[in-house]
Amino acid sequence: MKGFGEQQKSNKKSNKKTKYSKKQIINQAIQFHLKGNIPEATKYYQQIINQGCNDHRVFSNYGIILSTDNKSRM
Repeated sequence: MKGFGEQQKSNKKSNKKTKYSKKQIINQAIQFHLKGNIPEATKYYQQIINQGCNDHRVFSNYGIILSTDNKSRM
């Protein structure tokens, strides 16, 4: 039993996802791209585009990935 004036703490863990800024998402995508992790880079580029990003680096890099992917399928 809690004493008078003590606040009861919840044992529930927070399920909040960390919200990253657009700049952080772009930088993460570029880092994955530079390291050759194309599937992860693609995921981040798509995420930032879906958020309405209008950054030329995102469109250029994502376009390169799409272009390269289409060439490999031919």
